[in-house]
This record gives sequence, C-alpha cells and structure tokens, in this order.
Amino acid sequence: MLGLRKLGAAALLAVLALAGCSSAEGTDVEPTQALPDKPVKIDSLKELSGATKYATNGVSLQIPDQMEILNEEIGGTEPGDVTQVSFALPGADRASIILTIEPMPSADEKNAEFSALAMENTININGVGSDIEKSVLDWPDLGPGAALSANLQVEFNGVETERETFTAIVAVDDVLVSVSAETEMGELEDSDAMQALRTLRIEPDAI
Repeated sequence: MLGLRKLGAAALLAVLALAGCSSAEGTDVEPTQALPDKPVKIDSLKELSGATKYATNGVSLQIPDQMEILNEEIGGTEPGDVTQVSFALPGADRASIILTIEPMPSADEKNAEFSALAMENTININGVGSDIEKSVLDWPDLGPGAALSANLQVEFNGVETERETFTAIVAVDDVLVSVSAETEMGELEDSDAMQALRTLRIEPDAI
C-alpha cells in the first residue's frame, strides 16, 4: 500500500500542468524549430532504494519516500480523460515529479513529438523558460518518444528562482505518458526525481 499522504491545496505552475498532453487548444504559436534528431537515451531503473511504487491506470513509478502527493487527478480510459499526479518534497509548493497519462488510440512517436512541441509553446507563451531543448527519446524498454529540457524562472516557496526540468514522453499502445522531473539548477542529472523518472513502467493490459 502506498505510504504517501496527500497534501493540502498548494500552488502548481500551469506551465507543466499538462506537460504530456498532445493538444494545444487555443494556441496558434508555431514551434521554434523542428524536433532535432539527437536522441536522448534513458536507461530504465528496475529498483529505486528508499522508494514506494505508485500505480494508476496501468502506469507506475517508484516515488522516493521523502516525497508526498501534491496533486492527484485520476482520469479514465477515454480520449481526453487525462490523469495527472504530482509529487513534491514536504512543504514545497512546486512539484519535483509530474506524471501525466492521456488515453490516445494508436498513439505513436509522432504524438509524443507533438506533445514536446506543444510544451515548448506553452513555456514560451508563459515567458518562464529559457534554454529549451527538444530531442528524440530513445528508451529501449519503452520505445521511441520525445524529450524536452528547460530552465524555468519561477516562484518556489515564495521566492523567485531558477529551476531545471526534464520531461520524457512515450507512446505505448493506446496511451501517451509523460514524466517531468524538476530540481534546483545543476542538480537534475543525479537527483531523486530523475532516478524516479527512470522507473516508469507501462502495462496497458492493467488499465
């Protein structure tokens, strides 16, 4: 049984609220560039020490025990019925990990690529990001997808600060899944959030 407790109402920046969604309704901004063919490889992590498995709608992550649920919206299996769950350190008003699941018949890498482009547009529209990089994602255990990294100028616990974020987006069977990890600048690569991202598992038959 998951040992996470749900936090009370807390602010979560909208720029990453639907990081994995494929749609960009109401947005007519063109992507700044085509998705570069420079693969970012993710190696799966089978076991994360000091973590507890969180699973919903056929998707699971191992969440570090020191993190708690910041926001939890469980959707269904119909297209457009999005599930989103975010996790944060105790007392933090921004998420360290965001899991987004979007049912999508015949989802493929093109849907993942479009999602990365839409996410870039959202960051640009909100004017909170810099050094945005999109890439083809090579995740042998899950298949092809897209990746996006950026620096964010945001408010964290009431203080304007710069954060570093990375999102992996994969399409498996009839779902489009994204996981975003966010940390202080310079801490992302070896962070607990990135290690948790690498534990992503998708089991469509369990949906």
